[in-house]
Amino acid sequence: MQAADLDILVVDDLALVRTLTSEVLRAAGCGRVREAVNAADAVARMSERAGNVLLTDFAMPGGDGVALIATLRAERRYDRCAMILVTGCASDATASAARHAGADAVLPKPIEVADLLSAIETAVAARLRGGRAAIRS
Repeated sequence: MQAADLDILVVDDLALVRTLTSEVLRAAGCGRVREAVNAADAVARMSERAGNVLLTDFAMPGGDGVALIATLRAERRYDRCAMILVTGCASDATASAARHAGADAVLPKPIEVADLLSAIETAVAARLRGGRAAIRS
């Protein structure tokens, strides 16, 4: 799948992080980049249009990114959606919880653009094959 074909939902409670991440993805040629301010907003936006990539922050008020991923993975309609957790508190416990919830990758903040784009490419390719990317952290 080409970057122009991607539909990515960026979920972060911090407007600056959300906006910068979205701008980086658009500059990289990603076709559609949408934003959500928290887990509840993300569930609503995914219900409207699933997209093929969820990029979510870990620590957010009202529900963390791992719980968001678990909620979405419980519905088969999101099986082909790549889900990536981004966190400022990357640890083995966070990576393990993310893996158990169904995350395809865990990326530490600050995000390196090349790592982000590589994780998206790998996760999307794995999901299109009907599998799951080997979790990265």
